[in-house]
Parts: sequence; C-alpha cells; structure tokens
Amino acid sequence: MGFSSWLCSKTQKSIPAFPYAGRLQRESEVVLVLPDDSTVTGVYDGYGHIDATDVYTAVGKHVLGTEDREEVFNSIKNFYKDSEAGFSLDKFNWEEPITKEDVVAGELPEKYLGAKMNDLHADGWRYKNNFHRVMDAVKIVRKDSYANEKYSELAVSKNCPNQGFFYDDE
Repeated sequence: MGFSSWLCSKTQKSIPAFPYAGRLQRESEVVLVLPDDSTVTGVYDGYGHIDATDVYTAVGKHVLGTEDREEVFNSIKNFYKDSEAGFSLDKFNWEEPITKEDVVAGELPEKYLGAKMNDLHADGWRYKNNFHRVMDAVKIVRKDSYANEKYSELAVSKNCPNQGFFYDDE
C-alpha cells in the first residue's frame, strides 16, 4: 500500500507522513476530531494511523457503528441517482457483468442485468460504499492550528495530492 494523507481541515496544508517525508515531526502532529467531539492526538504515519490509532476504524465507529476494518473496507456499493430508487451491489470487479446474485439491497433496473458497473456510471448512477462514507467524515487538523473546534465547526479534510510524501520543494 502506498502513502496517503489529507489536507488540514482548517489550513488546507498537507499533513506529511512522518518520518518518511523528510519533514519535521511537528508538521505531522495532528488532531483527529470525531463526530462525538472526542479527539485523537498524535503523529500521522502516512499509512492511515495517528500513533496507534487507525483513522478509518476510529471514524468508522461513529459513521458505521463498527470498528471492524473489513466492514469499513467492504465492497458493497450503494448506487443512487436523482429521481430513481437506489440499490446496492456486492461487487468488486467493474469489468464483470452484473448478476442478480450481486444485488444485496433494493431493486436493480432490469436493463442493467448483464451490464458492467461502468455502464451504470455512464448512465448517471453514482455510488458510495462504506469506505466513501468514512472518508467523507474525516476531519484532521494540524496540531499547531487546532483551537479546540468541535466536529461540526470543521470542514471535511480533503485528500492530499502529495500523498503526504511527494513534495516539489525537495
């Protein structure tokens, strides 16, 4: 697995992977603010951990009601479209034809049986799986910018385009 990181919820500055990115440790010191306003403080490692805490499962506990890593990363995709009823598919490979056995909730429109998930996307269907729901709830602040904000006062942290590692100023 490669590096991943976020931009600070307040400053939009990259959160570097310590010690790998060759940055000062203080730049990687962060506060993860959870939906119940509790916090996790520590050093971000570039692999989804703040010290010993897994960011995805810590947020997943609040968003999904589980800390089970497999549940957070499962492949069930919840499809939605503006005016049509949604449905869920348990399918990982976007290139395999969709079967009735792939449908785990809702009703798949008949015209998509045998189609591929890319066909759904081309027709305007979008999806979120558990991982997307968790990612949409991560709020991380660089410790030097944190002023005891509540979860509701912070923006969702965006993915870091540098992955917390690949910086141009080297």
